[in-house]
Amino acid sequence: MLIGLIAGLAVLLTQERYNTVRAIVITVTFSAVAIVIGTAFTAYVDVLVSGIRADGPSSTFIRNALPCVIDLIVLPVLLVAYTAIVKGRGRGESRERA
Repeated sequence: MLIGLIAGLAVLLTQERYNTVRAIVITVTFSAVAIVIGTAFTAYVDVLVSGIRADGPSSTFIRNALPCVIDLIVLPVLLVAYTAIVKGRGRGESRERA
């Protein structure tokens, strides 16, 4: 939930328009920060909740955060595809059916 909250703030800045490099960079940056904060939060709170050793969170963080790098690589591609789809549909305006 924390990751989605932080990454969702990019929607407020870009207004769901990903047609510029700046908008894509903002979205990827917010997503990267969200992954780091959210994963660190869960890894280090796990020490308090389950009582694992103090060196455990570092390995948990790395193990959980590294696969998310793939998401950051795919995200710009998906944003460009989303923009093309929205543009093809007439900017998301609802069309009346005849």
